[in-house]
Amino acid sequence: MHLVYILVLFTSECSHHRSASSFRKSRTKHATTSILPPIFPFTPSYLYFRMESTISLSSLLHSYSVLAVTLAAGSNLSTTIMSLPSLQLSPAPLLATQWKLLFDNGMIPVVTLSMSSGAGFAILAGLRHGDNGAVVQRNLYVCAAVAAFGLAPYTRLLMGTNIDTLEKRAKEGKGEDKDDTHALVATWGRYNFWRGVMLLSSGLLGMGAAMN
Repeated sequence: MHLVYILVLFTSECSHHRSASSFRKSRTKHATTSILPPIFPFTPSYLYFRMESTISLSSLLHSYSVLAVTLAAGSNLSTTIMSLPSLQLSPAPLLATQWKLLFDNGMIPVVTLSMSSGAGFAILAGLRHGDNGAVVQRNLYVCAAVAAFGLAPYTRLLMGTNIDTLEKRAKEGKGEDKDDTHALVATWGRYNFWRGVMLLSSGLLGMGAAMN
């Protein structure tokens, strides 16, 4: 009987000890968890915060890139469609000067918008590198970036000679002696139109990437 009593007492003490130990561990774990900041590295809340931040930044970058390249395209297209027909009514010397003013005023904003948009699309494509589920989206962003960056080589290779000639005539004031000034401006307008179409295609590709 004494042996049974001792065994029961020992079992009861062990059970009490385990309960107390579990309670202390539970309190310690709760205290440790409670003192961790909500975005402590590698905790679920931190990873969720990082994911949400990345998604938000990607959305903002996407919106800016599409808007910027669309504005650049609109500037080019409106120049050819709306502005040049009125300028063509001017005499040659005045036409060269007016064209130069129009070209200088539009060059900085169009280049800035298109280049920054191309950089944005390139970053968005890079963020999806290695994601097998976003291959189409990544490729669309790459194409959009190429089309936006294409402004520079397009202008230099296809429009360079035309622009240099018109700038020289505007500077020297010799448009009066040249009968082809109006033709040069018309040629520049056609190239400028297709340059705007190229930039517009960049914006459409960017919007298409968001739908995939």
